[in-house]
Amino acid sequence: METFMERIIETDRRARAVIEQALARRETELAKARAEAEAEAEQRSASMRAEMEEIDRSAEAWKAKDAEAAESEYLAAKHALDAAFEEKREGWLNKLFERTIGA
Repeated sequence: METFMERIIETDRRARAVIEQALARRETELAKARAEAEAEAEQRSASMRAEMEEIDRSAEAWKAKDAEAAESEYLAAKHALDAAFEEKREGWLNKLFERTIGA
């Protein structure tokens, strides 16, 4: 009977050892998986930041180009208006003068 009990106790010890090893392995694998997931997330985050920075630089270049085109368009329109004003200025002044003095 003692031999049978000893075998049961020994089997229980072995089972506990296997379970403890499995639990330790599980914890190790979980820690490894967490570390890999964090590394992958950091890598993707860095990649996305670089991509967003490139998009921002591209948008800034477009914005500068559009601003330059708008400035150029504005100056062209302003010069055209100034030229039209100067062209008709003398005539307008004469009309104003005539209307003012009642001639």
